[in-house]
Amino acid sequence: MNGARRILVIRLGAVGDVVRTMPALPLLRRHDPRASISWIVEEGPSALLAGHPDLHEVIVLPRRSLGGLLSSPGTVFSGIGLASRFAAGLRARRFDVALDFHGTFKSGLVSLASGALLRYGFLPPGSKEGNRLFNNRHVTLPASPVHRIDRTLAMVRATGAPADEVRVELPIAPRHRRRVEEWLGGWDAAGGSRIVIYPGSSLRQSYKRYPRPYWVEVARQLTSNEGLSVAVAGGPGEEALVKEVADACAGRVRIAPALDLLELAELIRRCDLFIGPDTGPMHIAWAVGTRVVAVFGPTDPALNAPWGEGHQVIYNGAPSSRAEPRWPAPEQLVHAAIAALAMEPRKQSLGTES
Repeated sequence: MNGARRILVIRLGAVGDVVRTMPALPLLRRHDPRASISWIVEEGPSALLAGHPDLHEVIVLPRRSLGGLLSSPGTVFSGIGLASRFAAGLRARRFDVALDFHGTFKSGLVSLASGALLRYGFLPPGSKEGNRLFNNRHVTLPASPVHRIDRTLAMVRATGAPADEVRVELPIAPRHRRRVEEWLGGWDAAGGSRIVIYPGSSLRQSYKRYPRPYWVEVARQLTSNEGLSVAVAGGPGEEALVKEVADACAGRVRIAPALDLLELAELIRRCDLFIGPDTGPMHIAWAVGTRVVAVFGPTDPALNAPWGEGHQVIYNGAPSSRAEPRWPAPEQLVHAAIAALAMEPRKQSLGTES
């Protein structure tokens, strides 16, 4: 790596935002094949990046440890010490360029702590909390809503790199495939189409969840169609929701096992259709090449719709408040799913062998 430019990508979370920043990696690599590219990310989404072919290093920000120590008077000095050591470790890497895709006070601190001479960040409305003060190269975005992928491309373009394609390469390894293959061996689609429903979201973003009774009705209607095999998947803490949807279908819906993020990506990749709300797994779905039916309530598809052609976005317009989203009827999702399955199959992403 001697003499190679050192680039730090800053996107701390969450899963969907990390996925939508990943198209930057092959573009930066193509522009500067010798560069050493590192990514700083929080614990949860870091699993999506480990082993990525365009990354030299994944640096995990110990957010939980730092937050716990800094929130208590008895441990605040220990927290300050941990933060200082972490910042010193960043500076020791001697980064030349920092790309702050996150745009908050926290990511601005990381950018400044990196010691990079060139620190790129968005101007408002692409950033908030004074983030612009930490960066010295500013990227302007339109005042109108800008899709998160277009934000990523704007940042890449500002560095002088090309921004002419959107490609996400998830480091899905043989061990991830084996785990999923074992489970799929018992799922007989009888020559028909496999559909995975993902009804949950993170607890912090529970307002994005389509109502439980609606998911039950979607699953019931789908399983009444010949040639459709349905599975329901969820993350930690979503077991009760997953079971409720499956139980309502009298054994006609399979429950996916507990999977890590890349195993989930492989399961979705092996299905013909993904149905879910505006969450990280929905973005994983389009990234691996699976067609998506995305249901939106309180969030804006202009910012967060699945990227690419052939996906179905079900949205009844902006809600009056987060507490009262205008959710589409279950029949709308089912009709969209049938229409999506009737289209030509999408080209699937195969991930990375490692």
